[in-house]
Amino acid sequence: TMRLPNLLVVLLAVMGFIGAIAAQVLDVAVVPLLSGALLGPSPIIVALVGALVCSLPALVLSVLMAAILKRPALGMGDVKLLGVIGVFLGAYGLLAFFVGSLLGAVHGVAVGSRTAGRQFPFGPALAAGAIIVTLFGQQMWGWYLSLLAV
Repeated sequence: TMRLPNLLVVLLAVMGFIGAIAAQVLDVAVVPLLSGALLGPSPIIVALVGALVCSLPALVLSVLMAAILKRPALGMGDVKLLGVIGVFLGAYGLLAFFVGSLLGAVHGVAVGSRTAGRQFPFGPALAAGAIIVTLFGQQMWGWYLSLLAV
């Protein structure tokens, strides 16, 4: 349907913030899903900043691409989903955005000739990127930093 239901996104966000509060109050590793999450020791701060760090660039990109292309390029459901991914992954959510974009590009190239000019849902690629980063994000980040010799 090319839509991410608001109810689903809101429920995921609520679950993420409940996990962050539980992690803060009970001192258990619930949310963020990756230790450290590149933003600090407080799970609530990681969740809040992660939501902003992931959704704001996507919102800016959406507005800019819509202005340039004269049609929507990145839906608001995708922007909200990236915010939720940021709640769960902190700044690693940006890595999920990158991985999801790569998956979306591969999909676009693979089926591009059959669907020229048609939109395709980006939410599943973002979700897959979030899963990949949840499983391998810290190793991916370490590999990337080793390329930079940092």
